[in-house]
Amino acid sequence: MTEQHVQVEFEDTSPAYTAFMSSTIRDNLVKQGYTICSEFLGNIGMKSAQDRFMEMQEHYRVDSTPSEEGRIEILYEATTPLQRDRKEIWVFDRGQENSVIQGQYDEEFIWLSREIRKTVS
Repeated sequence: MTEQHVQVEFEDTSPAYTAFMSSTIRDNLVKQGYTICSEFLGNIGMKSAQDRFMEMQEHYRVDSTPSEEGRIEILYEATTPLQRDRKEIWVFDRGQENSVIQGQYDEEFIWLSREIRKTVS
């Protein structure tokens, strides 16, 4: 089918397995009712589990204000001496979401709650 460039539409609740996908991502998708399917289905149009997970994370992310951007930059500068890989810091607003942790976790970035940030201003 892949050689014939066949594309099929699939439900969003059935993403294709992604090679080297962390068990954290897989387990959290399954907890939320997703059925992880065979990897080859990604070749004919099924969205990958990794892509689906990233879309879910984007759903919770909010645009940071100039003030928040300034504070994020201070955090980056404070951690520079630790000489670790710089991870993105994403802002979320609990008032607009039920919870940022509903399986939306990835070690590639750090969540910063708008509400937490306000308490340390």
